[in-house]
Amino acid sequence: MDACEVWAASWMTDSEARWTFIDPAWLAFTGQSPEAALGLGWLKAIHPGDRAGLEKALSAEAPAPFRLPLGVRRADGAPCAARAAGTPRFSPDGRFLGYFGSLVELEAPQGADADEREAFCRTLLDALGDGVFIAQDDRFVFANPALSAMLGHAPHEIERLPFESVVAPEFLPLWTARYEAGVGDGPEPPQRYPLRILNKNGERLDAELSARRIRRRGRNAVLGVLRDVSERRRGDAALRESERRFRQVVESLPQLVWTCAPEGPCDYLSPQWIAYTGVPEAAQLGYGWLDRLHPDDLERTAAQWRAAHTRGEDLSVDFRIRRHDGAYRWFHTLAVPLKDDGGRIIKWFGTNTDITEIKDAEDALRESEARFASFMRHLPGLAWIKDAEGRYVYVNEAAEAAFQKPLEDIYAKTDVDLFDAETAEAFRSNDQRAIARDAGVVTIETLEHADGVLHYSLVSKFPMKDASGTIQGTGGVAIDITEHRRMEEALEQQSRLVDLCFDPIFVWDWDSGIKTWNRGCEHLYGYSSGEAFGWSSHQLLQTRFPASREHYEARLLSAGEWAGELEQISKDGRTICVESRQQLIQTGGRKLVLEANRDATERKRTEAALRAASKRKDEFLATLAHELRNPLAPISYGVELLKRRAQESGSRDVALLGMMGRQVVHLVKLVDDLLEISRIDSGKIELRREPTEVAAVVRNALETTLLQIESGRRRLVTRIDDDPPLIVDGDPMRLSQALTNLVNNAAKFTAEGGLIEIEAQRRGFDAVIRVRDNGRGIPADALPHVFDLFTQVDHGDRKSGGLGIGLALSRKLVELHGGRIEAFSAGPAAGSEFVITLPLAPQATARPSPEAERAPAPYAARVVVIDDEQDVADSLKLLLESLGATVRVAYDGPQGVALVEDFSPELVFLDLAMPGVDGFETARRIRRTAAGQTATLVALTGWGQARDRAKTKEAGFDAHLTKPASLEQLSKSLRDRPARRIAPGGSGEDAQPAGGG
Repeated sequence: MDACEVWAASWMTDSEARWTFIDPAWLAFTGQSPEAALGLGWLKAIHPGDRAGLEKALSAEAPAPFRLPLGVRRADGAPCAARAAGTPRFSPDGRFLGYFGSLVELEAPQGADADEREAFCRTLLDALGDGVFIAQDDRFVFANPALSAMLGHAPHEIERLPFESVVAPEFLPLWTARYEAGVGDGPEPPQRYPLRILNKNGERLDAELSARRIRRRGRNAVLGVLRDVSERRRGDAALRESERRFRQVVESLPQLVWTCAPEGPCDYLSPQWIAYTGVPEAAQLGYGWLDRLHPDDLERTAAQWRAAHTRGEDLSVDFRIRRHDGAYRWFHTLAVPLKDDGGRIIKWFGTNTDITEIKDAEDALRESEARFASFMRHLPGLAWIKDAEGRYVYVNEAAEAAFQKPLEDIYAKTDVDLFDAETAEAFRSNDQRAIARDAGVVTIETLEHADGVLHYSLVSKFPMKDASGTIQGTGGVAIDITEHRRMEEALEQQSRLVDLCFDPIFVWDWDSGIKTWNRGCEHLYGYSSGEAFGWSSHQLLQTRFPASREHYEARLLSAGEWAGELEQISKDGRTICVESRQQLIQTGGRKLVLEANRDATERKRTEAALRAASKRKDEFLATLAHELRNPLAPISYGVELLKRRAQESGSRDVALLGMMGRQVVHLVKLVDDLLEISRIDSGKIELRREPTEVAAVVRNALETTLLQIESGRRRLVTRIDDDPPLIVDGDPMRLSQALTNLVNNAAKFTAEGGLIEIEAQRRGFDAVIRVRDNGRGIPADALPHVFDLFTQVDHGDRKSGGLGIGLALSRKLVELHGGRIEAFSAGPAAGSEFVITLPLAPQATARPSPEAERAPAPYAARVVVIDDEQDVADSLKLLLESLGATVRVAYDGPQGVALVEDFSPELVFLDLAMPGVDGFETARRIRRTAAGQTATLVALTGWGQARDRAKTKEAGFDAHLTKPASLEQLSKSLRDRPARRIAPGGSGEDAQPAGGG
């Protein structure tokens, strides 16, 4: 063997340059152990400067045969020159698997060490597991023991053995061509190729031959290394078969299957994965498959992957993968690391199992459990579940509170463990009833709660079954009816009380009629409870409503109550008027009405009789006033006319005529007071409120009464607190009227020379007006009745008596203003005091009092007087003529209409109550005439109530005066006649009166 090249070792790597096989020659040559040399440890025996080039040649970037010179450290630590040669290995499907290679030492020692080196080389060759040979002239000239064992020939038999005798015929042409070319061309780089050889027994062996041309003894020869790869070929075939079966299994699985390199990039995806995602495999290898994950799951999945990779443990994670149609489905992913003998991860194998339905079921279960928990939590009562042995496995919060124990002290406990023996037995017995009946039972149970009160519960218990229908325990719910029980007891007592009540009280259902009917109903309506039950009360009693039944029902439904008067018919046909109060009670989807009535039939009859009497009284008073005013009118007009003439002539009869006039005024006032009382009682009087100074009220009252006070030479003292002014919110005329009556009363019952005091002062938020006198006084027994209508104090004579109207009228007027009036007296001959109290107006300023107007000068007007009472008409004519008017008189309606047409008056005084054609019709006829369209019509009548004034206005009158009209009113009518507008077409249109009456 030549010393220029010495065989060192053969080797094999995987795709990442890790040695997976090293023959013993390398270990002997370098002194490395197998553990140290496998993997990448062999690089430590290579010179540091040569490692990078060798690693690059062995990389998988561009696999290709290579030859590299490099330095190697021998076992004794000495460096030596060597050459490495490598040939890439590929799988049947073209995947790069690694390299086959050899290493030879280039320089052999010379001189005395040659023999030692030769011996070393032979020892090394003997120790090699691969067959090493030298062939020359197509014959073996050297073979190591490993080759002899491989071919089955003894060492002496193999030398000079023709090479063709050990090469399979189908490979012989390849060998011959290579050998002849090698011998002829001289040295060349080593070459590797597969070869099939025959051993001595004729058995075919698969081998790999690494050969190169060398020079031996001056001639070309071939140095070869022959490795038996039969087992490996069989292993590769088995591996290919295993891979085929693996793919068949993978492609038949419903899961998505994949593999990853140790660091995580994906290197295989099953057809199921490709079909599911709809994306080519090439686009998803590496880390492209991550684009298919749901964005919300990506970070969580990556974190769990990193943790599993770091620990080298299995990965189990759920995430969503986007399907080819864009929908996401849930997958359970299980990845298992495949490791080598050293525990290093060499591959990840993973599967994805579709668990969308499971996830949906879990979500539905969670939602169901959440709904169940929410329902139980908000259930208005207790709820629980027990197993077959009666142990509690679930209670809601209400039950936990009622049992007065925390959950850990309730679960797995029975009723015997939790409650007293009597309660536990009652609970257990009801559970057994539900199980025995195989159906729910409803009962009432009692339990003392945390509040120390024995609570009653309406309990429903029922068997709990599994899917097969086997009873696994019991469930129950309980609604606290303690208050309901108390209400029932109270209602029972109330029902007995209601039944004893004299008034009719009953309950009716909006849809199904009468439900309760007490004895008061039976007594009033005549129907027994049996006859009334189930009837509509409105049909049974033929109810008549104030407005309509629809209005009544709408009010009852909206407000929940109704009160008013109803008319109903009893069993015997009587019409009954009742005061009804009704309350709507809505419960359990039902509308119940509690109706309580009171018989108002007699009261209504009494009220009707009183109204009729009051109406007759009003009509009597109005008629009386009319009949009194008619004779008073000519008297008043005659006295006034005589008085004017006496004043003009200076006659001594002026005083007498003045006295007569005052008495006429007094009679008129009595009539007016009667009508005023009637109007107040019927609520027809209207106050014209305004801020009013009390001082002005006192002045107005004194202007009216001063003549009477002074006529008896009585002394008058007034004291008015007027700083600041006392101001009330009232009708100045009505307040003066009330005070006038008090002052007149004081003057009437105070002797000549007596004292009358009027005082007005502030008291808190009130104004107080006092009228005191030192006259006859009031007896104690009469004092409470002085303000009663038609009441007079008996002083033993009738000289100063009256109708008893004035004080009653004053009280009513004061009370209309929100005030009060009181009378005080120490008794007969001790004088009296009347006190008016009125609320002060808040921060108001009174209107200035109008100054007294002087009587106007006479006015020459054309006037027609129409009245069937000739005395009234003639006396009025004389008085009007004394005022300067030109007057014509007619004594009935038709005559008056003709007179107006003929005379064309500016002013017409027209009576209303005339026989035949009355004043209203006469007015309408006058308005239809040309002259009547411009004339002012004044109703002059004994009828003076509000309805009378409304009727005159409607008939076309401009003003309304009651008889007898005062001189001032007549003068004002002459002076301030309302102007009239002529409507289109010739008919007159009413103007607002400037004066009135």
